[in-house]
Amino acid sequence: MGLPDGLVQHINKKSQAMTFEELHEAIIQWAEDRNMIKKDRLTVLAQFAKVSEEQGELSAGINKNDREKIEDSLGDILVTLIILSRDLNVDLSECLRGAYDVIKDRTGKTINGVFVKETDLHK
Repeated sequence: MGLPDGLVQHINKKSQAMTFEELHEAIIQWAEDRNMIKKDRLTVLAQFAKVSEEQGELSAGINKNDREKIEDSLGDILVTLIILSRDLNVDLSECLRGAYDVIKDRTGKTINGVFVKETDLHK
């Protein structure tokens, strides 16, 4: 016997209203419940391979201009990165903050849709 339709809709609505932080924690819990987070080298390598696999799927979606595949792949990449960051005991928010601190004052120009750092323009 499945869940009543009203309850399923309530659960779906709740998940759509979750913040990034709540989704992050739900993904970690999901992975822990499945014994996926072990913080050992083998698990890290397997999870990194999963990140790479999802990037390949994103590439295929972009090449085929398949919006559904692009969105699915981006979501899967985020999930795999969240799990990988937990395996490595790294805070993704801190990584993002650090990356932003590096780029926020960067100068350069966009060439063919790609930003090129000022220092690379003169090479």
